[in-house]
Amino acid sequence: MVNWLLENKEWLFSGIGLTIIVGISVLIKAVFVKKNSYKDSLGKELAIQTHHNTEIQTYNSEKQSVISDLTPKAIVEAVNSVPPLQRKDLAKHYQGIRVKWSGSVVDIKELGGGHNVLIMLNCNGFDPHSAKSIDIVFTVNPSDYKGLSLMDIDQRITVEGDIEEIGDYVKLANVKLFI
Repeated sequence: MVNWLLENKEWLFSGIGLTIIVGISVLIKAVFVKKNSYKDSLGKELAIQTHHNTEIQTYNSEKQSVISDLTPKAIVEAVNSVPPLQRKDLAKHYQGIRVKWSGSVVDIKELGGGHNVLIMLNCNGFDPHSAKSIDIVFTVNPSDYKGLSLMDIDQRITVEGDIEEIGDYVKLANVKLFI
């Protein structure tokens, strides 16, 4: 091996040889490095879909946020599938992701003297495995939505927003409501 290196040192360290060596090392790295994975304490890998709140330029120069196809149930199950002390760190990977979900109103109440309205939305129905529903929680300014005072329990609505917090529920911020 050493003799071969000495005989071929000019070729090896010229542009062609160096390019081949770099190419092989990049291929090796690509095979052995897995992106977007999270290892828990048992060495299991959990896929994390990281759709950051990127923006796309449209023809009329307006910016639109990319909306993820993640479901509230998938997010809560992924976070709850890791040991309790790792959940907070995993939940951070979902913060800021833009989502659009439809569901039934579970609760609606005024906050802060009527300046904000808290809405709890059930997007998945009853979850038999956890014996509870997976809810979406968000606040809106009632002056932005004239039909809000007519909203009733079990009414189907759609909400678009950024994931802010994950627990047994998903809390959204920067909400746009479709009544």
